[in-house]
Amino acid sequence: MQLADSDELLEARRLANPALRARGLRVSRDVGLPVAALAAVIRGIERIGAEHGRRISTVAHAGDGNLHPTAEVGESAGEIAAAERVICWARVG
Repeated sequence: MQLADSDELLEARRLANPALRARGLRVSRDVGLPVAALAAVIRGIERIGAEHGRRISTVAHAGDGNLHPTAEVGESAGEIAAAERVICWARVG
C-alpha cells in the first residue's frame, strides 16, 4: 500500500461516522473479535438486520478485529429501544 492510499483510507474512516449520522444511523456498539472471524460476524450482522427490518452499517478497524455496527433508528423512544435491542443482539448473536 502506498502512503497516499493509507491517507485516503484514514480520511474515509474519519468521515464514516458523520456520514452515518446524516443517514439517521445512530445506535452503535464496539465489537472486538479475532480477525479470522470478521467475515462470519459481518454476514451475521447483515442477517440480523434483515431479520429485524433494520439497516445496520458496519465501520471497522478490520486489521485489529474492531467493528462498529451502527443501526438505523427513528426519533421515538420505542424506535431507539428497538434499535438498541437489535444492535446488542448483533454484538453478541
